[in-house]
Amino acid sequence: MRSRFQARRPSPAMLVAITAVVLSLTGGAIAATIGSGDIKKNAVKSKHIKNGNGVKNKDIKNNNIKTGKIRNGTLLAEDFASNQLVKGDKGDKGDKGDKGDQGDPGTNGTNGTDGADATKLWASVASDGTLGKNSGATGSVRGSTGSYTVTFNQDITGCVYIATIGQDSTLLIPHMISTALTAPSTVRVRTADETANVDRDFYIAVFC
Repeated sequence: MRSRFQARRPSPAMLVAITAVVLSLTGGAIAATIGSGDIKKNAVKSKHIKNGNGVKNKDIKNNNIKTGKIRNGTLLAEDFASNQLVKGDKGDKGDKGDKGDQGDPGTNGTNGTDGADATKLWASVASDGTLGKNSGATGSVRGSTGSYTVTFNQDITGCVYIATIGQDSTLLIPHMISTALTAPSTVRVRTADETANVDRDFYIAVFC
């Protein structure tokens, strides 16, 4: 006698349902590889960023990224904290560079104005008042013992007068000399020793 029950092939839906029940009961799992495209941008965060509840995210395990996971030549100096990179030894001096091109000529400066001519006023006067070698002197006169006047060919009111005793090998004691302006172009000269006026040769120069 033929059985009323005939074996039938299960449908695809039935197979999926049975597989799901078996996996749920046995704890089985299907491993999958997660690629870069499966992770949302900015989803992996630093452990230092806190979420809304104040709990630090730890999506990346501490000390889990090692040198083997970093492509050589991809880190920059700015990726490291201050003073973390060791300063290298000073390199060798480089070769001398090529001579540069000659620069353009500079602009000529403005010509300055001519300055005033310097005065050349000086005279050599003998002890008797005689005018000797000179420049710009018109005369000299001995008035009294040790008192002379020397006249120049221009106004010397704003000038400086310097006189020195002439050379005399017989002069053994200190002598003094003084000057004073007595007219716009005339200087009085007095020569003296430690006690009184004496006649002496002298030189006078005027600086304006």
